[in-house]
Amino acid sequence: MRFFIGLALALALGVMGCSDASGTGGTHGDGGSGGGGSAGVGGGPTASVTVFVGESDPELPGIGLVGPLPGVTVCEVGADNCDTTDAGGSVLLDVSANREVTFTADKSGYTPMLGGGGVFQSDVTGFVSIPLTIEAYFDDMHERVMAPYPMEGTGSVRIHLVEGDVAGSTFSITPSEGTLFYRDEDHNWDPDLAATTPDGGGGYAELPPGEYQVVVSGTAENCSPVRGWVGTTGNAVRFLVAEGYVTDVRMACD
Repeated sequence: MRFFIGLALALALGVMGCSDASGTGGTHGDGGSGGGGSAGVGGGPTASVTVFVGESDPELPGIGLVGPLPGVTVCEVGADNCDTTDAGGSVLLDVSANREVTFTADKSGYTPMLGGGGVFQSDVTGFVSIPLTIEAYFDDMHERVMAPYPMEGTGSVRIHLVEGDVAGSTFSITPSEGTLFYRDEDHNWDPDLAATTPDGGGGYAELPPGEYQVVVSGTAENCSPVRGWVGTTGNAVRFLVAEGYVTDVRMACD
């Protein structure tokens, strides 16, 4: 497992430093392929990726997107590569091709998010989406699991299972860190639940910055990343955690 020591340090443009990660990207939805093919940072190829940022209503099922969110600063993690979403909530970035990448999304009044990870090739245009939610919601959710907010020295991850039999699944994380929670049927974080509800959500609070892997067990089968990187075993997803950010992970299951 690669662990990114420098991920906690935010640079002036809001980009966190991390080393290159190898492997393959998600096979569903947002973990798609990119286009472009021009020379990237350090002379490498780039891929053109459209990043869509939408406002998320936590009272709705799943990620609850209710519409586009303009004025969001979107950055490729580990690169001095940022832009701001337009009126339609979209931004086009030329990112490093043929390696695992992920993005940050920042806007005043909203909790900073990290997500949309994948591997993007240089011959097809890619697309990812990142949901943003007002800070008051994540303030409340962290209080429910007795974790500090704003997050200082740590980050959190929320994991959502879609499709398949999502109720009754459990998560295990490597390295073993943080406070495990599952979302109840009212979409609230609950550290006392033993498994996912029909909501299909859960995650971890108070995670030190770095790279993690979560394995899904129980009822959900053949889960693969929609947002996140392919794991080293079945039913697993890999992702980054950064100080002050909530990482958005999504998996599609049979």
